[in-house]
Amino acid sequence: MFAAMTVLIPVALIILVALAVAAVTVPLRKRRPARSAVFIAASLASLCIAILLYLGTLFMSSPWDARYECSRHGAGEFVNLTESLFPPSVALECTERTVQLVPVGANAALMLLIAATVGFATAAIVAHWKSIG
Repeated sequence: MFAAMTVLIPVALIILVALAVAAVTVPLRKRRPARSAVFIAASLASLCIAILLYLGTLFMSSPWDARYECSRHGAGEFVNLTESLFPPSVALECTERTVQLVPVGANAALMLLIAATVGFATAAIVAHWKSIG
C-alpha cells in the first residue's frame, strides 16, 4: 500500500493540476475543445479523485493500535481485526460491538466516482465515433 501511495498520489495530483490548468487556459484560446476531449478530461478527473479517495480512506482508517481504537469508541476490549481492500473496509471486532473505521459515505462516493469514470469514458468514445463518422 505504501508503494501505491508514493506513486499514485503524486501522479493523480499532477493530472488534476494539469486538468485545472487546461480548464483555465482553454477558454483563453478562443477555440472550443472537442466534446470527446471534455469527456476524457472529466473521466481522468473522476479517476484521479477516486484514487485519492481510495488511498486516503485506506490510510486514514487503518488502525495504528487496534486495542486503543476499541476503547476509544467505547466498544470494550479488542478481539479481532477484519480488513477488505475493495470496497475498503476495516472492522474491529470488540467485546461489546463491531466498530467500522471506514467512514460511512466513503464507499458510496468511491462507487459513484468509478461509475462517473466509466460513464465519461464511454461518452468520450461515443463522441469520438460520432465526430469521425
